[in-house]
Amino acid sequence: MAAEPEIRPSPLEIILPPFALIFVIGIAGLVLLLNSHCKRIMLLFNFKRRPTCKEEKTSSTVKLFDIDNEPSPEYTEFDNFYSAFDKEVIESLSTAHNRPLDLFIIALPAITSLALCPLTLYLYVPLVNFLWPPEEFAAAPDINDAVACFLAPAGLVYATSFGFAFQQALSKQHHILEKVTSEISMVDQIATFSTKMTLSCSSIRRHIYKAVKAEAIFMILQLLDREPSSYKNKPTEDIKVKIWSIVDLLRQVDTGAKQHVNRVLCDKILSHIMKLNSICSDRIGVLHTKIHPVKWLFLESLGFFSFIGILLLRAYSYRMELVMCIITVFSISMLCYVVSDLDSPFSGFFRVDLSVLSFVLQKLESMYLESLMEEVESTLSGGIVKVTEIPSEKPGIKKMNAMKREVWYKEKSFV
Repeated sequence: MAAEPEIRPSPLEIILPPFALIFVIGIAGLVLLLNSHCKRIMLLFNFKRRPTCKEEKTSSTVKLFDIDNEPSPEYTEFDNFYSAFDKEVIESLSTAHNRPLDLFIIALPAITSLALCPLTLYLYVPLVNFLWPPEEFAAAPDINDAVACFLAPAGLVYATSFGFAFQQALSKQHHILEKVTSEISMVDQIATFSTKMTLSCSSIRRHIYKAVKAEAIFMILQLLDREPSSYKNKPTEDIKVKIWSIVDLLRQVDTGAKQHVNRVLCDKILSHIMKLNSICSDRIGVLHTKIHPVKWLFLESLGFFSFIGILLLRAYSYRMELVMCIITVFSISMLCYVVSDLDSPFSGFFRVDLSVLSFVLQKLESMYLESLMEEVESTLSGGIVKVTEIPSEKPGIKKMNAMKREVWYKEKSFV
């Protein structure tokens, strides 16, 4: 009696499920891409509503003129806290995450697993004919017990290997988050400590703010894995060691016997500067390391071998066998996607949020402008001042509304 031919799934049943999940992964990546660029689109829209390009390219100098024609001091422009290089770096930070290439690299292991599924299912018949030639076997034997013995150790190795990869990627992301948070906290504390110090000249405080700002810009360069030379605008100073200029500035601080607060704050600032240097060295080693392609090949191979074992199971229903194969491939691909996402700390669903850097820089700018306004107030403590054409959006401008006799205006020079 001839054996009944085995019913196999149709090409549509084989191809549709894995490619449907590939489509879902593509939609998820598109949602991430649009979400990450939504704020940038809004910024561009607001930029178009600003004054003309000619007005935007003006550099201003605030001058003080006495009504009695007496010589007056000149103060630097209010917009000089950021250089053109700083602004370019900050702008690149907002567009550095969830780029199309990064999202494709994250999804590549999962897409590879899903793409191998139809190929493996099509190889089922040649594989069975090779293992059990039709001239020797009327039908493929039931080897469920043997497959179960194979899947037990194979599944254990597969689960253990992926578990180690998952733990490695998760630990790396937590380590980076801890280091970045610590460095941002110390940068913010250095600026705050300098605000509370008693200084002989307020320009010392502003130089400290600029040095702290340079350290924050250098931190962004490390996170983006870019060199200053890769930008169109070049830095006007060595931002890598600018933070150490604070040491020279602290030499001018009075730390005598009666200045207990100054002495304690100087010690804290120096301690934070040294810690920043060590954190920088520690973070470089793990910041942009990825799971090696050979390790990805090993993980994909383990998943493929487990899938082969599921493929050889006999459930006496081709639909049930197909469902088991599809579920196995889906689980392997989703695990690959999660591990790959965690392995990319600055892109994907599970990423380190770097938006706090922008808030720290905004705080530094506000502190810088407030220090500048305090110097203006101390210089003009005896008169009434009329303010014209000074940018109203800058913090601290309102403090200049009640001073005497001199007249302020902003002199523009077009560049």
